[in-house]
Amino acid sequence: MMKSNYYSTLILCILLLMNCRSWASAVTALPEEHQSGKIGLPGSYQSKSGKCPITIVVSAEGGFKQLLLESDLSKNEIVNDITSAIYFSNELLVFSTSPLYGNPGIFVYDCSLKNIKRIVAPQKPNKAYPQGADFFELKSIEDDTIYYYHTTDVDKTDFNILRTNKYLFQVFIDGSSLKKVRQ
Repeated sequence: MMKSNYYSTLILCILLLMNCRSWASAVTALPEEHQSGKIGLPGSYQSKSGKCPITIVVSAEGGFKQLLLESDLSKNEIVNDITSAIYFSNELLVFSTSPLYGNPGIFVYDCSLKNIKRIVAPQKPNKAYPQGADFFELKSIEDDTIYYYHTTDVDKTDFNILRTNKYLFQVFIDGSSLKKVRQ
């Protein structure tokens, strides 16, 4: 993605008042989302079969994005600080989260069982982020492989270069074979 597209998108997002109240909602509002099936903007979505509806909203308390998932309980499951999501199939949703307001990692939500499983955990907890300081953002899914950007310290991350091969990792949908993508 070219740097100018990033800034143009960010400015457009602010100008159109698309709920970009924090850097997290701004950095995921990129045109690449529409090309890879990646979801990052607030709204309601569903799998191609319609069996897996989700909603992304902007929290009134902090401006971060929340993912609302159907749950076995009477209310929706709320996942804080989602950075992106991609439907793997009609029954599975893969999503990534940030440590700022959420529990960081790469997760798989099984729509039929209504359960969430973390397949990539953070590597670097610290005093500021006891659940992990790692930042995760999905790039794409190809066959059974999830590609994502990962950095171990959100406070030291240069988001201008995050979406490069230097920070690109891959993992299978079952959480196995995690590795850095070769450059």
